[in-house]
Amino acid sequence: MFVVDSSRYNTAQDFRMTKRFLRDQVKRLAFRGDRFRMALVEYGSVPRVRLSLMDGDSKKAVKATMSKLRKDVDDPQTWYLHSHKRVRGDPDLSKAISLVDYKVFGQSGDRNQVPNYLVILTRSVGGKKTVEAINKLKAKGTKVFGIGIGLSGTHLQTLETAVSFPASETMFTIEQAKDLMTLSSEFVNFACAAHDYCSSNPCQNGGQCSEGAESYICQCPMGFAGKDCDRSCDDRMDVVFLMDSSGSVSFNEFSKKKEFLQHMVESLNVGPQATRVGIASFSQDARTEVYLDQFTNKHQLHHAISGINYQYGSTNTAAGIQLARSGLFSMNRGNRPDVPDYLFVITDGESNVNAQQTIPEAEKARDQGIHVFALGVGLSDPWELNGIASKPLANNVVRVNNWEDLWGESPKLIDAVCRHEKVCAGSPCQNGGTCMVGPGHYTCKCEPGFVGDNCELDCSASKDICFIVDSSNSVGHRNFDTKLEFMAGLVEDLTRGDMDHRFCLIRYSTSVSTIFSLNRYNDAKDVTHAIRSASYVFGSSNTAGGLRQAIDMFTPAFGDRSSAENIAILITDGDSNHNHQDTIPAAEDLRAKGVRVIGVGIGLRDFKEINAVASSQQDVFKVRSFAELDAMKRNVEEGTCRA
Repeated sequence: MFVVDSSRYNTAQDFRMTKRFLRDQVKRLAFRGDRFRMALVEYGSVPRVRLSLMDGDSKKAVKATMSKLRKDVDDPQTWYLHSHKRVRGDPDLSKAISLVDYKVFGQSGDRNQVPNYLVILTRSVGGKKTVEAINKLKAKGTKVFGIGIGLSGTHLQTLETAVSFPASETMFTIEQAKDLMTLSSEFVNFACAAHDYCSSNPCQNGGQCSEGAESYICQCPMGFAGKDCDRSCDDRMDVVFLMDSSGSVSFNEFSKKKEFLQHMVESLNVGPQATRVGIASFSQDARTEVYLDQFTNKHQLHHAISGINYQYGSTNTAAGIQLARSGLFSMNRGNRPDVPDYLFVITDGESNVNAQQTIPEAEKARDQGIHVFALGVGLSDPWELNGIASKPLANNVVRVNNWEDLWGESPKLIDAVCRHEKVCAGSPCQNGGTCMVGPGHYTCKCEPGFVGDNCELDCSASKDICFIVDSSNSVGHRNFDTKLEFMAGLVEDLTRGDMDHRFCLIRYSTSVSTIFSLNRYNDAKDVTHAIRSASYVFGSSNTAGGLRQAIDMFTPAFGDRSSAENIAILITDGDSNHNHQDTIPAAEDLRAKGVRVIGVGIGLRDFKEINAVASSQQDVFKVRSFAELDAMKRNVEEGTCRA
C-alpha cells in the first residue's frame, strides 16, 4: 500500500521523480501467482483511493493507475481532463492514513494470510493525529515504512516515531525528490527479501518457532520462558506494565519505551495458561491499553504495543497505579487468584498531579498482594520510586540514566519474576525457617524469635525500641520520607517472627514531639502506618531535646517493660545547632538509664558528636547519602539484635 503526497508542496518535476520511483518499484515486483497486490492513495487536503488491493493484482493495472496520479480531484466527473494539476490544499497525512484503514485494509482484496505493508512518501508528516492513525494500523499488524523528502525538525522526529520498529530499517530520508532513485534497489528489499528466522532452530526445550516481523518468536512449553525458551521457571503469572506517557517523555522516548516493552514480552512465555500480560499508561489521567485476558500470544501483544499512543500531559502516577490494581488486576479481566501478580511501573519523572496519593496507592497495591517493581529513567532522586516498590528495594528498584540503559536491566527483571523451586535448594533458611519461592529469589519464613534474610539472627529477647528522628531544615521533605520508610522497614523486619517488641517514635527539629509511645500500638502494621504518616516539621536541630524526650519514654507510664532491653535509635544528617551544649549530657543521662543508644549518621562530615552519643563504636552506622540508607538497614538490624 503506497500513500503518496500529491499536494502543492511537490513541483511537477518532483512529482515526475516520485512516479518514476513508484514505477521502478512495480517493475521489481513479481505479481504472477498472486504474490503481490498493490493499492495507491494520493492525498492533499483530501485523500483519494486511486487503486484498491482487489484491482491492483497486476503490473498493468498498477502502471495505468500511476499514470493518472495527480489529476484534479475536485470534480470526480472531470478529473481525467486535467492531467497535470496538483491535488489542492495543504497535505493532511492523518486523513490519508484513516482512509487506508477503513477503505483499503480489511476490504475486498486484502488477504488474511499475507502481511500488510504501508509505505508513506511525504514532504510533511503532521503531528499527533497522524501518529495515532498510523498506530491504529500497526495495532492490527500492518508494518509501516516512511520515505521523507526534505524533512527536518518535528516532521522528521514524528516520522521516526510513526514507522515500525526498528526505525533504522523502516525509515528513509532524502533531501530532494530527485534522490528517490538512489533508494530504489534497497527499498524494495522489504517485500522481496526472503527471511527464514527459524532455520537455525533457535527455540530450546521444545519451543515452537514462528516468523516475526524482524526476528523469530518462540512459543515455549509450560515451565520455560526467555526469548529462546532457555529459562526454566514457573511461568504462571499475571504481569502488568504501567507506562509513563506524560509530557516529560518525548515522542522519541515513548517509542523507545514501547520497544523496551516488546523486548520484555519476548522474554516471557505468553499464553492463557502461562503468562498473561496487561498494559496501562498514565499522564494527566490513566488509561488501559491491554487487559490481561485480551491477547494470548506474543505476536498479538507486539502489534498491540506498536499501536499504543503517546498522551502528553502531567504526571499522575497515582491514577495509573490505582487503575492497574483495580482495573487490570481484576478477575473480571483475566486476573487469576492462584498465580502471582507483578506490576512494573516505568517512569522518567516524579508525580506532579495527585502526588500525595502516589505512595498510598502503591501501598494498597502491595497490600493487595501485587509485587511492585519501580523503574526510573534519568531520576536523580529515588525517594518516590522507593515508596512505590516492594521490599527489599535493592531487588525491586531500577534506576538508569537513559532509555537505552534500561535494556541492560531486562535479564535481571525477567529473573526476578521467573520463579523456580531450585532457589530453595540446599535449605538456606536457618533455625527452623521455611523457604518460600519468591520473585527471582527465596524468602525465609522465620520461626518466632529469629530474623534476617536466612533467619540467622536471634532476636527473641524482648526489646523496647524508640526511634529519635531528625526533622530539621537540613533534611527536607523527601529525605524525611526516606527516613520514615527506613524506620518502617526496620519494624517490618524485626517483627517478622511475631517477636514481643514495642516501638515509639520521637520527632525533633527546634521543638520535640512524641508521635507515639511504647504502649500506643500492639500490632506491627499499626506501627508502620503511624511511622509512614508522620509529618515533616522543619526547624533547627535540637538533638538534646529528642534524647531527653526518650528518657521520659523509657518509663512504665509510657509502656517501658523491665523485662525488655531498651534501645534508642537516633537518625540524623547533621550535628545539633539548638541547645547543642546539652546533646552529650542528654545522651549520657539516657545511657545511664540502661538504654543502648544506636546512632545512624547520614552524609556527616564530622562524626565526633554521633560517636559521643552512641553507646559504643559498634553502635554507630554511617552512610554517605540518603540514597544509601536502605542498604544500611540490614546492619542496623544486626546491631539491634546483638546481645
